[in-house]
Amino acid sequence: MNILDDKNVVIFIEALLCLCVLYHVMLDVKNKLVERDSGIIAVVTRGEKSMANILWSYGVLCVVLTAIIDVSSDIDGFKAILILLNYLFLTYLFLFSPSFRNRFILLFGVIRQD
Repeated sequence: MNILDDKNVVIFIEALLCLCVLYHVMLDVKNKLVERDSGIIAVVTRGEKSMANILWSYGVLCVVLTAIIDVSSDIDGFKAILILLNYLFLTYLFLFSPSFRNRFILLFGVIRQD
């Protein structure tokens, strides 16, 4: 059994994506509860550059994950469901999760400065 088999790689990537989504869902719920209890509400709008970076990265990651699942030969019966779940997870992370977007923009800014 090779650790870099198609099935193992897809399972690792899907588990990593699921853990990331689960972490950010819990973090977003916690932040919403703290925001609700404190009574202080801030509305933040994204700038044109940061939103373009988010959407560009969302598109690239969707294509990459779809290609990884598409070329994998060991998961033939589950490809459509995995692709759909990946799109749902990535859509939540990139478009609806404030904690993920803030961390992503911070990381993107650090990379751009170097």
